[in-house]
This record gives sequence, structure tokens and C-alpha cells, in this order.
Amino acid sequence: IVSGDIRGINQATVSRIIKKVSNSLASQFKHYVKFPSTADEWSIKQEQFYKMYKIPGIGGCIDCTHIKIQNPGGPDGEVFRNRNGYFSLNVQ
Repeated sequence: IVSGDIRGINQATVSRIIKKVSNSLASQFKHYVKFPSTADEWSIKQEQFYKMYKIPGIGGCIDCTHIKIQNPGGPDGEVFRNRNGYFSLNVQ
């Protein structure tokens, strides 16, 4: 949505694109995302997560990534600079 604002893309167009991409990702979900299917499997995952991060009762988390973009310029351009020094959009 921010990219649409920066590039002057109509909101309705951005919404259609988001819907198409979301549907495409959702159709592939079961091939790439695996969840524990039993209480015992969940317990094992929670134990593994606790050993790694010392947070009890958690079976996993969602990560995000930075998509590199060109400096959008303007008065708000710097808000897109990430901690590594390049311009990006933070997406999940």
C-alpha cells in the first residue's frame, strides 16, 4: 500500500494486486508451512522454542524480511532506511 502511495498507483488497483498475491500465497500455504498436528508435537515445539529463546508456552513465531527499494526521496524518504543502512519495505 505504501508503494502505491509513493508511485501514485490507484488504491483500487493496489487492493486488486494485494488480493491476487494473497490468494496465490494462500494456495501454496500447505506446501510450505507445517504445523504440529498433535498435542505431543506442540509440546515438543514449545520445549525447543523455550530452549532457544527462554520464552515459555510458544510454539513458533512469524518472521519478516526487508525488500530493498530505491530511495523514495521527498521529506519522508529517510523513514524507509533500515538499520542496515539501505532503503527497504519491512514485510511479513
